[in-house]
Amino acid sequence: MKEKSGITLIALVITIIILLILARSNSSNINRRKWDNRKSTEKQNSKQNYQQWQKNTSYI
Repeated sequence: MKEKSGITLIALVITIIILLILARSNSSNINRRKWDNRKSTEKQNSKQNYQQWQKNTSYI
């Protein structure tokens, strides 16, 4: 009985470690997507600001 108990405990620990790794991986993907969305929005705003600046700037 003692050997079964030890194997069960090891299986439980390994399962918890795998779940923690998967949870961290998923949350980092979500953060990466938020960062990418923010960067693409900033890039789009910068492009629009530059185009507006070009329209408003006149060279002599």
